[in-house]
Amino acid sequence: MVPSVEDSMEGCPENLNLLYLVLSALVGVAFFLVIQLVGAIRSKKADVETAKLRESMFDDEFHQLQVTLYGEKALKRLNHMASSMHSQGSRTKAEDA
Repeated sequence: MVPSVEDSMEGCPENLNLLYLVLSALVGVAFFLVIQLVGAIRSKKADVETAKLRESMFDDEFHQLQVTLYGEKALKRLNHMASSMHSQGSRTKAEDA
């Protein structure tokens, strides 16, 4: 014969067993959701910082600095390469769809 479970539960409160069972089952879910929330906040923060950086690159002062450092000819070549890379990426995304 197998002894009953109630005999081995001497120190457990009798009326809260089901509550403790449910809470212990939800600990993993709560931990997962907290990790997902932290990841989403970090991602959103990185997106905001990237947007600010891109916005600052459209400033006239930044353009003048690029011209001073690289020259007008190199800057035009760099812009042309960036636009061709962008069109290649757009074309690849359109082909995937």
